[in-house]
Amino acid sequence: MVKLTILKLQRSSIGLSKGIRDVIQSLGLGKRHSIAYCEANPVSAGKIFKVKELVSVNEVENKMSKYEERKARAPPSGFTVVNRRFPTA
Repeated sequence: MVKLTILKLQRSSIGLSKGIRDVIQSLGLGKRHSIAYCEANPVSAGKIFKVKELVSVNEVENKMSKYEERKARAPPSGFTVVNRRFPTA
């Protein structure tokens, strides 16, 4: 099974050199917080090493669908009571 690497662009590429911006674009990343999947191989590892301060990297077995990605980022629905001022019986 091929291992996949999830890349998430943490910082903007504004003000960086054209070479760094080209590497970010070749990895499939565009805007901040965009997510891209790439295979774990020496070529992509070299690109990731070049922009390691700008991206966060995780390894996964399967690619998540857009719906699953959105659901993972969403906050929990409803609300939670942290501390009650007056205890109830």
